[in-house]
Amino acid sequence: MQFRLYTDVHEFYSDTYNVLMRHEAQNMIPLGNIIIGHEGKDKT
Repeated sequence: MQFRLYTDVHEFYSDTYNVLMRHEAQNMIPLGNIIIGHEGKDKT
């Protein structure tokens, strides 16, 4: 995972969420409740 400085917290959540979903989709673990304040883009 690449680390970089985020100026927008929503950008951080979006990237983090996409990375988590990419890894966890294989395990069928819903992660929507873990990401607090994400703007309704969750796929769970």
